[in-house]
Amino acid sequence: DFLRDRVVPALREIALFFEDYACDRGPDGRVIFYPSFSPENPTPHFATPNGTYAASINSVMDIMICGEVLDNLCEACRTLGIEEENLPHWQAQRASLPRLLLDEEGGLKEWAWPSVVENYDHRHVSHHYDVWPGRRVTWEDEPELARAILISNRKRAQQDDSAHGIIHRLLTAIRLKDLPETVQNLYQLMNQGFVTRSLHTNHYPYRVHFPDLQGAMPAILIEMCVYSAPGTVELLPAMPASLGHGRIEGVWLYTWAKLEHMEWDVHGVHAAITSNRDQTLTLRCRRPIAGFRVNGTAVPVEGDHANIVLSTGETATIKIDFQPVNG
Repeated sequence: DFLRDRVVPALREIALFFEDYACDRGPDGRVIFYPSFSPENPTPHFATPNGTYAASINSVMDIMICGEVLDNLCEACRTLGIEEENLPHWQAQRASLPRLLLDEEGGLKEWAWPSVVENYDHRHVSHHYDVWPGRRVTWEDEPELARAILISNRKRAQQDDSAHGIIHRLLTAIRLKDLPETVQNLYQLMNQGFVTRSLHTNHYPYRVHFPDLQGAMPAILIEMCVYSAPGTVELLPAMPASLGHGRIEGVWLYTWAKLEHMEWDVHGVHAAITSNRDQTLTLRCRRPIAGFRVNGTAVPVEGDHANIVLSTGETATIKIDFQPVNG
């Protein structure tokens, strides 16, 4: 009822807004987003009175959010069996979005317009939206775009060393399972003046109290422990080797399920997952796997994952043994 009565009508209105807003088309026949905004980014266009720049053409964040709206609208309508006559229109609107562009190193550009110059010394990574906080781009579903965002994330400079910029890059790295970048950003936040002796946090190294990192740390830790999407649960997607053991409890997953608890060490993982509906789950762990058991029974492993079937209300106990290091 909520999906039909609240979510779909809202998404329909947002899709109509984007249709009105992005109505002109460029030389390639695709729609143009302008004026288009990327947070605080000094681009060479549209100077504001205070000397900062934010507006240009085809902000990738705007394009990705529009795509997400249209994808969710179509999926919701298919789920409910409604609006069949409008689906082709929304799908055509989705197909008309601007093509994303890459820079000379293969990194994703923040502006999908050839003449707009990239500004790499900029703390925001809004054009990583489809990796984080969105969930469309993964190594399994969009490997080429995932690699482009990984390169873009590694190229980003820090502008003024703001904590939230480092946090954004850290969460992008975690979603991309980029352990070197995860460790680098996490180390900087924990050891270079962002955390005070009282466990308060700073906006800049050693100065300006601000709660960005306090608010972000629970999400950072959860994301390092578990990633989920409809039909998929990944354990320890980006856990640094220095955090060799731990435990987490009570994480709601994006697939109608709950991670009741998970413990891990250098030898393996023990976890319990309860499903809120009948479903088949892909359970993934990217570490070398020596054994995979569900409810005490060995299940076949396909590379880095196994598939299990769960009924509504069923709790699966999972035991994954890692291959020994150095033999």
